[in-house]
Amino acid sequence: MKVDLSHLFDKPSKTETRMIQIIEGAIKNYATIGSEKTTYDRIARTCKISRPLIQHYFKDKDAIFEKSIQYIRAQYQALALAAIEAQSTPLEKIRAYVSASLQWVRDYPLHSKTWALFFYHCTIQPKLKALNTDLVLQGTKRISHLVSLGMKEGVFEVEDAQAAARDLQIFLTGAIVTAGTETPAEPWPRFEEQVVRSCLSIIGVTIGATIGATIGAAPKA
Repeated sequence: MKVDLSHLFDKPSKTETRMIQIIEGAIKNYATIGSEKTTYDRIARTCKISRPLIQHYFKDKDAIFEKSIQYIRAQYQALALAAIEAQSTPLEKIRAYVSASLQWVRDYPLHSKTWALFFYHCTIQPKLKALNTDLVLQGTKRISHLVSLGMKEGVFEVEDAQAAARDLQIFLTGAIVTAGTETPAEPWPRFEEQVVRSCLSIIGVTIGATIGATIGAAPKA
């Protein structure tokens, strides 16, 4: 999927392409040797471009890391939004969003590993913590909008769309971390089914014995 990342850069397209090349080289190193060992020289060798050129675009390692996180997030959002837009109802859209989020871990292992590294850096760098907080708020708003639509249709049994969206987001984040950091105890389809089931239960929806089963709103108490 071609993703428009022009909003991340202030340079013309040719320069943007070079910056993306550097970022992708950095991500490959972050995911395999960690951030401390990811030097200008290592990125230069990975990208097969000169170190001075990298320093021309990025003044320091922190700038490369931050832009890499924004790049990863843009890729993730593009995949999630495509999955949402491919569906027609709020219920189908949320199911697709959850599944796409999990699939991202499998399809983009270098990105998901770097994202896990980002979580660690958020605990020691206030600037990155603020960035993550902003990204989380954006995700909450997107989910909350879908939940609100489902509530209007009588499909989702919740009282507060924003609170439910936040609960779903917290659970899904934990599932993403689990998928990327633990040896699976069960086949992937079963894991995905359990995550989808749990996320839907948070917004008051029950799901049948399998992912393909008929879905309906949970009955009111």
